[in-house]
Amino acid sequence: MSRIDRLLESGLRLQSEVLEARAGLSMNFDAMNAAVLALRSAEASASTVRERGLSYADAASSLEETAETLRHDEVILERFKSDLSLLHLSTRYFPCAADALGQRLVRSSDASTEPSTGKSAWANTLGSLAMLGELRAGVGRYEAAPTKDNALMLQESLRHATELSVERSTALQPELAVLLGHARSILARRELVDGQMYTLLQSPLVQHLQAALAAFQGAAERQTQRVVLLRLLSIELFALGLGAVLGSVFVRLRAGQRGHP
Repeated sequence: MSRIDRLLESGLRLQSEVLEARAGLSMNFDAMNAAVLALRSAEASASTVRERGLSYADAASSLEETAETLRHDEVILERFKSDLSLLHLSTRYFPCAADALGQRLVRSSDASTEPSTGKSAWANTLGSLAMLGELRAGVGRYEAAPTKDNALMLQESLRHATELSVERSTALQPELAVLLGHARSILARRELVDGQMYTLLQSPLVQHLQAALAAFQGAAERQTQRVVLLRLLSIELFALGLGAVLGSVFVRLRAGQRGHP
């Protein structure tokens, strides 16, 4: 397998790793980082290929374009990894935070009436639990389909939850803050991460490598054809030279025979 073949394999593996990471199938970014590390050799490979001569200029140029594209893609890739890690964190812990807050709300409530407001603590609890259910449903809808409408509904749920957090006692503020933090993170990063993924998948990096491989193979085939033609020409010239020599020898022999009857 040539250097360019290995680079192309690394480019395809990088795309596959981006998809698997977004789907949550990769536990870490090790394979993705290994693919990037392998692709960084494109620039050195371009120099090596260019040294083979003008016939390989197109292949070398495609490899240089690969290196330039990789430098651009690495910036997006680092943002993708960072935002995806935070999104996965919030997606994993949002249900836990919601459960913890729900349990805390139930434990903190009682059947007594608040003298200052005339409202039952259970009424407050039910309102808070309704808010919690609305927020969980909004996050679920947005995670399943990050459309504009679902984003607006989640923003409205966040607004209600924020207003409620101001009204609740300070004892519940830590749980509310954690819950709202994860919900806001999901809202902010879900579409952002998908956009970064699509940008990476639409990168021309693999196309540059495919062009480099095709150009390299074409140049190698033309070089092989030239070598074969030169060898055939050499054989023909040798045959012609040999024929001339044999003809000269034959003429001399005939001349010698005539001079000595």
